[in-house]
Parts: sequence; C-alpha cells; structure tokens
Amino acid sequence: MPRLMPMTRQQYYLRLFAEGQPDLNWENEDTREAIYKSAVKFWLDKGVDGFRIDVCSLYSKTYPLRDAAADDMTPVDGLGFPLEGQASNGPRIHEFHKEMNSKVMSHYDTMTVGEVPGASVEETLKYVSAKEKELNMIFLFYPVELGCGKTDRFNYQGFTAQDFKDAFFKQSNFVKGTDAWSTVFIENHDQPRSITRFGDDSTPELRNISGKMLATLQSTLSGTLFLYEGQEIGMTNVPVSWDISEYKDVNTINYWNAFLKTNPSEEEKTKLLKVINLMARDNARTPMLWNDSKNGGFSTGDPWMRVNDNYKEVNAANERADPNSIYNYYKKALEIRKLYKDVLVHGDFDHIDYANKQIMSYTKAGKDKKAYVVLNLTKNVVKYTKQVEGDLRLILSNYSANSDSELQPFESRVYLVST
Repeated sequence: MPRLMPMTRQQYYLRLFAEGQPDLNWENEDTREAIYKSAVKFWLDKGVDGFRIDVCSLYSKTYPLRDAAADDMTPVDGLGFPLEGQASNGPRIHEFHKEMNSKVMSHYDTMTVGEVPGASVEETLKYVSAKEKELNMIFLFYPVELGCGKTDRFNYQGFTAQDFKDAFFKQSNFVKGTDAWSTVFIENHDQPRSITRFGDDSTPELRNISGKMLATLQSTLSGTLFLYEGQEIGMTNVPVSWDISEYKDVNTINYWNAFLKTNPSEEEKTKLLKVINLMARDNARTPMLWNDSKNGGFSTGDPWMRVNDNYKEVNAANERADPNSIYNYYKKALEIRKLYKDVLVHGDFDHIDYANKQIMSYTKAGKDKKAYVVLNLTKNVVKYTKQVEGDLRLILSNYSANSDSELQPFESRVYLVST
C-alpha cells in the first residue's frame, strides 16, 4: 500500500490523503471504541443533530497491505494511487458501520449522511438501505462528476445535455423501489461553484437568471436537499485570470506539480489551468462573501485565500436587499418545495422530450398530484411547446412573464398539472 509516512521513531503510518492525516486502524477494537466515544458520543451528548461522515467507505483495508504496481499509480483525484481493491469498500466496512450505529447512533435522535464517492447503486444501497441499519443517506455524486475522468477530475472531457439529464434522473430516482433515502446537491467544499459549472457567470444578468434556474432544478428533485455556503447567494468560481499561485488546495497543487514534471508546453499548461479554473476544489473554498467591505466582510486579517474578485457585486448583503436576487428566489423555491413536498420531494421523476439538447423537462408524480418542470439549459431564446396534457397552474418561475411558444435564456418553470 503506498503513502506510508516515516515518523520520528523511523516507523511508518498509512495515509490516504495529505501528510499529517494518518489513517486510523479500524481493525483494532480499542481504536474503534475510542472513535465512538470521543468523535461521536462526545458530540451527541452536547446535542448535535447528526454527522456528515467523510469518505466513509475507506475505513476497512484489504490485508495484507501491498504496494501498488508502478503501472497502477494512476491519479485518484490527484492522490496518485488506487483505492479499489485496497481501501475502498473493504471487507469489514459494513461491519464497522453497523457497529457504530448499534453502539452509539441508534441511542440518539440523530441523522447521518455519508460520503461514498464512485460507488455503484448496488454498493450504495448496502450503506443506506433501512434494513441494513448503517447510514440514513449518502451524497450521490452523479451531477458533480459530469465530464470528469473516473479517477481524475482534471481529465475533463465535458458533457452533453443528455448526460446532464441522466445525472439528475439517477440522483432523483435513486430511492425508487428501495427502502433507502436520497440526497440532492450540486455544491460542497470539494466541488466547483454550480453557476460557473452548469449555468453562466459571464455577466451579472446571466449569473442571476442561471442561478435561479439551478435553484428551480434543485428544489424539484427527490431527496434531502443540501445547499452549500454561498450557493444561496450565487457565488461563482474564481476568475479565469487567477494564476496557479492563487490556488491553495493540496489536490490542485500536487496535480499541477506532477504535471510540470512531464515538461508540458505553454499551450498545455494554459489548457490545464483552464480546467483547474473550472474544476478545482479551491473554487468552493474562497471566503464567504458577506458584504462589499474588505475581504467581503469575512475577515479583517488575511484569509486563507483571497476573496473572489466579484465580492463588491456578489455578497449576502446585496442579495438580501434585492427582491430579485438569487437568495430571495431560493427562499421562494424552498417554500414551494415544502408546500408541495409530496410531489416535489417524494414524487417519481420522469423525463419528457429527452432528446432535446436545449430544454430539460420532466414530471414529478406523487400519490395524487403531478408537477411539470421546464428548464432552458442555454443562454439562448428557444422554441417551446407544452409537453403534458391537462390544465397547468404556474407555481414557480424565474421570469415575471412567460410565453406559450418560447423560453427566455435559462428560463425555468414549475407547473401543477390538473387532469
């Protein structure tokens, strides 16, 4: 197993991530008991409501540990070694989660959401099936992995409208026919900003309207919705003008340094920097933008990273004050989601006009209600024809006026359908 780090006593410890992050030995019962006591029960006794459990598929290793072959040292998100067959979904992983649940979690009114990147539906269900008594839900990565290589986010190939539709269909319908529960998310601390990735931040107007379109999408999908700090005010990726020296994440820096060893041309470096600007985790780790003062009101000192250049325009104070802002649209969208939760949160997702490369439309069907959702995925005006039968009542839109024959740039609509 690679990445064994020397210690002062000339011994070694295993680390799967950054230096200074030794992997704990879950095979040792005393270690597990210490984790349950100090990292779980301690906080539950203080009243926390639950946990996000990081990379919770990597605790159980396949023994004996072995070195990776030289030709097997392909990047895993910039880490530089393979996890499958050695550390991911190991032979005792479900035993450990069941034990943690039975010894600690089940004795509290608590919620757990796990992170299991790259898992198949079948593998995922082993963690979140209600009968397994392990985790309540896990994050489903289908949308945020769009366009990325299987083991390398910077091996970015782009995606089609059909890829986009498939990803959200799989995320929203994950629970169908199971005893599991789902999650909805397109941003977190490891992902770039969704407006830059799936909308358009080239102008303030397009940032605003595409951010609202994405809010419509998120608020109409089945599962527990997670919003990441800054998503609700329309924060964007860092500017393309930023040099590589502005990026701080170990994932980005390690990848860039390894890339430089291949003696790339200036053209190749420029190409990779554009991908880094689009996909780097750093984009979600810039300071939260509270107002238009120094450092966006985040700190009077020097923050970890400099604030995004657009902080004068994009900040919480501006968004709260503007009735037409992304923030206030999210408030409305979430109210609609709660009001019609039987259909929007729990309803079955079915595509309409799947082959359309500009419009994403779908229905959400509950026990006695149906919703019809229409999204223009482009910055162009596109032709539109109603795709469902029955009377339509508009309950949410990011435009004040709506045409029966066309959709405006990034226009979104949610209708209730009466038959």
